[in-house]
Amino acid sequence: MSGDRDEQILALIGRLSNDIALAQQLSLVQAAQLLEMAKLDLRMIIHSISDEELRLFTLAVAENKARAPVGDSLAYAGFDLLTTKDRS
Repeated sequence: MSGDRDEQILALIGRLSNDIALAQQLSLVQAAQLLEMAKLDLRMIIHSISDEELRLFTLAVAENKARAPVGDSLAYAGFDLLTTKDRS
């Protein structure tokens, strides 16, 4: 993918983020959700993620969530937990 195209898509994502915030302020819940879906689609394009890869990922997350309590999984740990460890 060309750098110019990536930049244009990233700019579009930024504009969508602003529109999502406005839709939320106006209590336009469905419109905000649709804009979030469009934003996700653009992010998938930027990162070359297929629909099938996303589907498999969400299934794996759902299965993992059903099996392990939240406190037992690093996947659900807070960011501060991961950044406070000594990395030397």
